[in-house]
Amino acid sequence: MKQQATSFSGPWILAVVVLSVSLGGCAPEPQFEVFVTPDSAVAAGGNALVGVRVTNPPQGLRLHAIAERGVCEPSEDMDLSSRYTAPQEAGEDRVTLEVRHGAKTLFSKALLLTILPPRSGSPPPVPSPEIKIVTVRAIKMTTVPPYSEHGGAETAANIAGKTSGVDPSLFRVVVYVLTNAWYVQPLIESPGTEIAPDGSWGTWTHTGTQYAALVVRRGFKPPAQTPVLPSLGDDVVAITVVEGRR
Repeated sequence: MKQQATSFSGPWILAVVVLSVSLGGCAPEPQFEVFVTPDSAVAAGGNALVGVRVTNPPQGLRLHAIAERGVCEPSEDMDLSSRYTAPQEAGEDRVTLEVRHGAKTLFSKALLLTILPPRSGSPPPVPSPEIKIVTVRAIKMTTVPPYSEHGGAETAANIAGKTSGVDPSLFRVVVYVLTNAWYVQPLIESPGTEIAPDGSWGTWTHTGTQYAALVVRRGFKPPAQTPVLPSLGDDVVAITVVEGRR
């Protein structure tokens, strides 16, 4: 009866040893074939299948596998193969395979296996940089007054917009209009426009050629007239400037 090694994918590495064993009578002599699969080079901690194939086997054969450094699992009944687990350190390991018939050893062969260094796994995770949440304060205009080259005290138009990242209790909007200079709006006496809880704001303004809206801290004192708009800084946190609607 021909003994088959447990099915295992990969190429077979064979060491053919022919040994004539006299078992009496006219039974054909068994031939022994050592194998290791998928490879005799095994990664540290990895596995391979070692065993013996026998041609013309007598009944009742058993495999006894012993590794010097790794571990060989006991073979199943009538299965002349063993699952081998390599040690964790690279180097060499000797595995001795013995085929026994009852108390008699019919065949013995040592396999020399190469233990490769541990396979490099995934690289260690790179620590993520600290994530800082930055509130971006911004302002835009949704209602733009008309373009007026001269403007003047007798003119008026609505202006409105939306802010984001702004706490209405800490900030307000200041509007400027440009004619021959920038003039604070709507009135010098009340230059601040409140921001609603949803970030919206709106007021009226005299007309001009350009309009500016600034998000400022409540303690900021805007100049009534200026050739240049206040710049971003501690008190001014967002600015938008648009040309009048034509």
